[in-house]
Amino acid sequence: MNPNTSSACCEVQSVADDHADDWLFLCPDLAEPLSSESESREDQEAGEQSKLKSKLVSAWNSIKYGWSLKKKAKFKKSSPVNLLGKSYNIKNEEDRECFRRCFVSLLWLTYRRGFPQLPGSSLTTDSGWGCVLRTGQMLLARGLILHLMPPGWTWSAQYSLVKDDLDLLQSADSTEPGWAVDGKQRGRKLSLGSLLDRPMEATHRRVVSWFLDHPSTPFGIHRLVELGKTSGKKAGDWYGPSIVSHILRKAVTASVDLPNLVVYVAQDCTIYLQDVRRLCERPHPHFWKSVIILVPVRLGGQDLNPSYITYVKVLNVYVCVVVCG
Repeated sequence: MNPNTSSACCEVQSVADDHADDWLFLCPDLAEPLSSESESREDQEAGEQSKLKSKLVSAWNSIKYGWSLKKKAKFKKSSPVNLLGKSYNIKNEEDRECFRRCFVSLLWLTYRRGFPQLPGSSLTTDSGWGCVLRTGQMLLARGLILHLMPPGWTWSAQYSLVKDDLDLLQSADSTEPGWAVDGKQRGRKLSLGSLLDRPMEATHRRVVSWFLDHPSTPFGIHRLVELGKTSGKKAGDWYGPSIVSHILRKAVTASVDLPNLVVYVAQDCTIYLQDVRRLCERPHPHFWKSVIILVPVRLGGQDLNPSYITYVKVLNVYVCVVVCG
């Protein structure tokens, strides 16, 4: 046997085996599952990191906002107070009373605890993560008040002073709403129940009831969290302004109590007038709907960029519901 021939055969076989191994390694049918498995593992790790980050942020916010430090308020009576586009001189008694009535008539929604469990979780509080949802609720509540109540409506100046129907009016001025005057011009206070049963006050109470923290209410936090699931959010996550805007839009659309109101969310900070008109005219051209336009936008990094201040002041018009952030 020729050893050279045998050696050559071994070399050829070895080279062939090497090529076969290379082919097996580079075969796309075998390489693709490895790549997909690797990508799936990376996506899973990224998702777990995102969840961990969200939990840490929520825990930190719970610690940060779980307690309050009461400080003495410092107001200069010489400086005007601005509320919802109106300026009040609190040194003036009449202005001060108008400011008080406007302020106490606002709806304030903030962190709460002890309500029924939120859908898909065991949470019974939104402390530390529900701030933007609560801000969105207050924005919508303000819009509903403007939509359903007379312009400039506030609670009666006497509603907090009422005790019963037999309290007689000491002052000669009985023109304030909430006072009944008989034939002898002797006024008497209406009871709190009588005041609350008046049409406007009843409407106001109905609006407030829509925001109760209960699964059955149309704009309560349970409903908003449920609608947030379609955007990939769940109870305990942080909700951004854009997502909350779309959640409010869906909530209003689904509400049977507001057939004449729609919400439009601007895309990329742009309002398309034709889309707004189309929303107002649907579903019947001879019916007109009111519209709340939401424009989610970031006006700077950590602080307000001074270059936007002039444009923000333009929003000081009666058709602007509120600027919040």
